[in-house]
Amino acid sequence: MPEPERGFSQLLFVTEDSQVLASTGGETTISFVNLTSVTEALSKQQFSDFFSEVTDSSERPEPRLPSYSVHLDMKLSYGDYRLFIYPMRLAAGLVAVDYAADDKAVSQLYLVGLLPRQQLAEQGSGYWNIPLLFATLVSLTFVWSVLRMYLQPKNQSVNRLYSSFCYLVAYGFFAVLLALIFSYLTVTVWQQSRQQQAQDYVEQLRASLTTDINAVFTGLQAYREYYQQHWQGSPAYAELLQPVRDLQKVNYPQLLADCPPAELVFDFYPPAMHVTADPPCSLRTFYRRDKVVTPSRLLSVTVLDAAGRSSLPSAYYLENNAAPKIYDLSHRDYFKRVRNGNGWQLNLAGRRFDNVYIQRLLNINNGTRGTTISMPLMAEPDAGSSADAGFVLVADVVLPAVSLAAPSANGLQFMIVERRSGKVLYHNDNSRTFVENIFYIGSENNLLSQTIKSGEPTGNDVRAGLAGFYHGQPGNFILAGTPVDDWALVLFYPQDHVDAIMSNQFLIFSVSMIVFFLLLIAGLQLLRRLINSKQVKNRLAIPLGFDSRRLLLLVSLVWGLVYGFFALHTALQLTLPSAQLQQVSPWLRVGLLLLIVG
Repeated sequence: MPEPERGFSQLLFVTEDSQVLASTGGETTISFVNLTSVTEALSKQQFSDFFSEVTDSSERPEPRLPSYSVHLDMKLSYGDYRLFIYPMRLAAGLVAVDYAADDKAVSQLYLVGLLPRQQLAEQGSGYWNIPLLFATLVSLTFVWSVLRMYLQPKNQSVNRLYSSFCYLVAYGFFAVLLALIFSYLTVTVWQQSRQQQAQDYVEQLRASLTTDINAVFTGLQAYREYYQQHWQGSPAYAELLQPVRDLQKVNYPQLLADCPPAELVFDFYPPAMHVTADPPCSLRTFYRRDKVVTPSRLLSVTVLDAAGRSSLPSAYYLENNAAPKIYDLSHRDYFKRVRNGNGWQLNLAGRRFDNVYIQRLLNINNGTRGTTISMPLMAEPDAGSSADAGFVLVADVVLPAVSLAAPSANGLQFMIVERRSGKVLYHNDNSRTFVENIFYIGSENNLLSQTIKSGEPTGNDVRAGLAGFYHGQPGNFILAGTPVDDWALVLFYPQDHVDAIMSNQFLIFSVSMIVFFLLLIAGLQLLRRLINSKQVKNRLAIPLGFDSRRLLLLVSLVWGLVYGFFALHTALQLTLPSAQLQQVSPWLRVGLLLLIVG
């Protein structure tokens, strides 16, 4: 079971009769054997009548977990919790072992998550609240002090305490205003940098996907001549053709001599693969350690006849330990679409592939996720010949760009979705493939779903700036076209830490500037009491009119320049490569020094 995230303290798998099968999480103060109390609380909530004080005397049904997703607030052990209950129907049933009674099948499970109410409250509060409150208080105090001074009568004097207070509030407002501007600019540049990184990643994924699709169809096209010759009655000549000529031929009647006759006579395997019989009547294949194996995007190649049966020899590049047999694949879309002439037309790197198809599916043998491509056996069938009509060349393939992609940096998550249904065909987290639907977990205003369904963007266009949520995490979506018009490339990059970055920048700028002003004012007052300021000004040739107020004004301008150049350096650090930044940094320091001296 996965570890709880997003504030959840515990996850439970519960059966239909409220028995807990498994649990995970760091919550050790609460333990469950069953959820009888939870089902009773749900039953009371369901049958309670707010407007009636008369209790219904009719017998209520036995409390059971609901058949729909629901949440419930209740007190457990030492605190208040919100329980999220999510029912799931199992594709393959489980068997609950009960030693005191007969075993019974479990057809559905409930995923129950425990979320402390404190964590639920914290989800609604952001990092930006405290800095925003601080900036609001300083701004209101400054406005109040200015309005009070403006509304005073002209003949009323201002005492020293109030004037000093006004000066302090004015410099505090100046510090807060600079901090807001610099933090906002820094975060804006950071967001643009993140968006540019995401767009570059999208372009890289699209280019790699185009290369992979072109490679697998080109590789599959190379088998056309072999299967054409084999079907036309020249199997011996066909085995001399590429790429079958470089493979080893495995005769099943000879390999499985003690078994019933196999449905297939022979298949082809790479020379580096060792193929032996595995009792009772299956195969045991593995690559030899002393051989150099070149990874191939093609995992297996075969031809389906007009009835959708794999009756011709196949070429296997992946270990195949199943007994050789003929499969009926007439129900697969990759066969029906190509046989009926309803395949895709793809233009890849200057090459055109007509009537081809790619299907993302679950493999028949083991139920794992796989990808199968198909094309007609004859590119342009002769009008007067129908011997090869309906034959489809298929191959199980792997697209490394999306199936074996390296983990992305900065929390980027990509997925290939089907535009018509929203089904996620590929995902950087393989466990979400075939499970998620982008139409139900995407943008809060449904703009993402509408854009995908509309068929935009196409070609090399990119659509950015689609704000939304993905698994409860705020962020932005980027849409891009793919070589397949029926697919869309969706990239999500989170923005939940933008408030934290902006608040940290604001606090660093504002607090450091305010503390510096307070220390400077305290130092000036202390020096004024210890030494004679006029004598110091005469010795240093400083004008007598240059008092502490002008000094604070000058220092505030210099301090603003320093923070401005710091924010500029941070922005350049996010946008420029490190080599260029090292060349620019000395010039920034020189420019700052010249401005301060000037």
